[in-house]
Order: sequence, then structure tokens, then C-alpha cells
Amino acid sequence: MYQQVECPGAAFTKSVWPLPGKTARDWERVASSFYRDSAEYGKAANRKRWVKAGFRTADPASCDTWAAASSKVS
Repeated sequence: MYQQVECPGAAFTKSVWPLPGKTARDWERVASSFYRDSAEYGKAANRKRWVKAGFRTADPASCDTWAAASSKVS
């Protein structure tokens, strides 16, 4: 469920990037902050994948978790 929020959030962030006073390193720090699997939030690797997909494309359409394989959203 949280990938449905995190991916579009990352797409929005990319749409307004660069932000004043923020660097590519700042974004990488955010994208790398998912370091632990969680029953509530899902697997860290999947969360990272969706956040990076949203930021890479800046397009919320790239965040279609409903069409993704269940292994990609757990």
C-alpha cells in the first residue's frame, strides 16, 4: 500500500527538481532510506524500486502498483 503513496510522491519531487539548496546526493539519501523490511510498509527493496521509478520518470502513470506482480508490491 505504501508504494502507492511513495512512488507518486517521488514523481512529484522529480517534477519540481532541482529544489533550491538540494543536490542529487540529497535525493539519493532519501531514495536509499528504505533499509528495513516491514509488515506494514513492505519489503525495503520494493519500496526503493517504486520510489526510484517515480523519480526517474516524473510520471505518476509509472506507479501502477495494481498492475504489478505481487512480488513487486509486497
